[in-house]
Amino acid sequence: MDPSPKSGGDPRSGSPIEVSSRACDYCRTRKIRCDKRIPCSNCRNAQRPCVSPEQKGKEQRHRVLITTQYERKIDGISDRLSAVEQLLRTLIDGRQSVSQSSPASTLETPQSPDDAEEGFEGHSSLAAQTMFADEFATKLTIHPNWDPNLTEALLSLHQVVKKQNQQPNVGFAHRRVLPKLGLAGLTMPPQPLVISILRELKGESQAYPYFNDILWLHSVDNFINYCREVYFCTNDYSEAVFIIVNAILYYLFFDRETRSTNTEEADRYRGYRDQCRDNLETALSYLNILLPVRLEYLHALTLGVMFAIDLGRPSLAWQLNCTAARLCTEMGIHREPPDTESPQSRESKASLFWLTYSHDRSLALRLGRAPVIKETDITLSHDVPIINGAAISGDMIRQWANLARIQGRVFDELYSGQALKRPGLERLASAQRLAEDLKLVGIMNENPNNLVSAHATEAGMCASEIECIMLSEKITILSTLTLVYRAIPSPSSAFSPECIETARTAIHVHNQFMRQEWLNETWKLSHMYWSILHTPFIPFIVLFCHIIETAEAAEASDLQFLGEFVTSIETLVHISEPIQKLHRLGQLLHKVAALYVEAKLQQPEDQAMAIAGNDFDAYLTSIGLMPSEDSSSAWFPGNTDLMDLLEQEWTGSRD
Repeated sequence: MDPSPKSGGDPRSGSPIEVSSRACDYCRTRKIRCDKRIPCSNCRNAQRPCVSPEQKGKEQRHRVLITTQYERKIDGISDRLSAVEQLLRTLIDGRQSVSQSSPASTLETPQSPDDAEEGFEGHSSLAAQTMFADEFATKLTIHPNWDPNLTEALLSLHQVVKKQNQQPNVGFAHRRVLPKLGLAGLTMPPQPLVISILRELKGESQAYPYFNDILWLHSVDNFINYCREVYFCTNDYSEAVFIIVNAILYYLFFDRETRSTNTEEADRYRGYRDQCRDNLETALSYLNILLPVRLEYLHALTLGVMFAIDLGRPSLAWQLNCTAARLCTEMGIHREPPDTESPQSRESKASLFWLTYSHDRSLALRLGRAPVIKETDITLSHDVPIINGAAISGDMIRQWANLARIQGRVFDELYSGQALKRPGLERLASAQRLAEDLKLVGIMNENPNNLVSAHATEAGMCASEIECIMLSEKITILSTLTLVYRAIPSPSSAFSPECIETARTAIHVHNQFMRQEWLNETWKLSHMYWSILHTPFIPFIVLFCHIIETAEAAEASDLQFLGEFVTSIETLVHISEPIQKLHRLGQLLHKVAALYVEAKLQQPEDQAMAIAGNDFDAYLTSIGLMPSEDSSSAWFPGNTDLMDLLEQEWTGSRD
């Protein structure tokens, strides 16, 4: 049917009249009958234009030429919008899962590390010095007469300096978004495998060293009950229970992985360990700071602190331990318990408090911060009871607490803000007292008849394992003693003879420890995490500075000690990222020291190398490595900054 207007005759006038096939716009708008004439009768009576759809011309359209380039751009925009939509949906689902949990739930959306403000790094007033060093190093690198190796070493050191002002990474690299079911929606290792491990633990827990050496706080029966709550869930379980189960399973699978002789089997256990690691990091990242004041949450946080230390992440361990310290105070377990409390409850609370106390002191010294728990507020007996029937556990915690008590005093009396303002004679007297106390602790630990050695033998540990425990503890004591001696001034050097000799001994003992033929990766990793990365390993820096200070007369054995230290940890770089970074940093400092000595020895022969040696002095002093006449106030935070590099991202740095 042709929709165009048609002509018809008017019987009265005899003239042709155009007729439309559709009603005009006016009639259609008013919803009245239209005679479809042009103009229609209604429009004539209203004396208005009569417009029908046929009279409207087609709108002129512009042709759009879409090339292949524009199609790719449109597809890219579409993909980005889809990704944003998916991300928003995931975030909404995660928030809903949190909001749908019980009112007592302690989960919250974690804060991104990128949004965190810059943290305080204990008297770290190196910002201006670092800016100067940055500009100075830029000028040094364009010197045309320098040895290429020297220029490369300075460039690498320049990259290290640029990292000092970065915020340490305190986030979780493997945390996941919570599913709708919350923690219950996260995948756990297979139930049959976990049941077989529990049966082995029930029969002979000695098959799992980590369970005996680190996790004595949880008896086998308690751990089985926690696993039953998670795997056979009839009622809602707390986040603390989920953390405890995944943390202990993480270490149990790690033990199986390291003891497995079959590559395929080891890979399978590594997969389960990574699964527990992801669950543990997810649960810890969603914990609210306002935790319920319950003992199981203190258990969970203590395991979280140990887990963070085993990752080489002291800043993260510090945050978790601060919350644990607050729970200790709120529960009052830092005070002497009433006589009516059961022995089992007293034992568990005392062990948890002294572990938290030990971590508080050691991490505070490592990060250059004041301890959280006040010594004057503690009335709990220092006699740590036997834990879960294991006498060695109480001995170890007591030994750690004794050392931690001195470490807290080292910071308060020598390196805190108020201590650095004290007169030199007062700081000297404090340093001498602390040195004597540390020597006494060292003598007690080296006594072959001490309780740790005796109870370790009773627990079935061999002589070589006991020796390694004692050596690791000795290295920690020597590192702390080196830091104490650093505060004692010397008239002819930046370091006292005791400081230099103690640093040499510490590195020698470490090299001796790592040369043990029977030592497996588990023992080496435990030593690195708890004796080197967990404490401020000052001996390496002291010996490096001593070589710089006495380049022409430096002993060859000192440079050899540094090289042996770097070589000793080379086999572990593929396992741990913090150890890999420590290895790279050690390589860099060893290379700088060797080139510096070479530059100093060539001073009479080569004027350009003489200038380089003098530039080295100014440059290393500006970043806190080269000792100056009065550098005790800046030297400690400067070396703390260097240790903090192990927690930061090293992108674009040169080896």
